[in-house]
Amino acid sequence: MRNVRIFIFFNVAGSRGYRKRNLAVLLAETMQLDEVEVLYSREMELAPLEYGETHRKTLTLMHNFAAFLESRGRDREAEASFVRILDARMDALGDQHRHTLLTMNSFFHMVSWQRHHGEAIA
Repeated sequence: MRNVRIFIFFNVAGSRGYRKRNLAVLLAETMQLDEVEVLYSREMELAPLEYGETHRKTLTLMHNFAAFLESRGRDREAEASFVRILDARMDALGDQHRHTLLTMNSFFHMVSWQRHHGEAIA
C-alpha cells in the first residue's frame, strides 16, 4: 500500500466543526481510515447543499477526498473524482487559477505514479 496521505477539511463552522476535524485527524493518525472515509462521505453530502456544487469549499473537500482515495489505492474512483473536480474548477475559475492547477497537478501525479508502477488505468 502507498503511504497514506490524509487531507482533512470540513466545512462546519464553530466548535462542532473543530471537534469533527480533531476526530478525523485522530482517526487518521491511528490508521482508522474507514472511519475517516465515513466522515468524508457525510461532509460530501452536506457541502453541496450548504455551499453549492461549485463553491470553493465544496471543491476543496472533493479534491481532498479524491487524494485520500488515491492514497488508499482506489485509483479508478480518485481518477473519476479528479476529472469532475478539474472540469468544475476550469469552468468556475479558469485554467490558470491556482486551485485548478493544484487539481491538475494531483491528477497528473497520480497518473504518472500509476504508469511508473505499471498500474495505469486503461
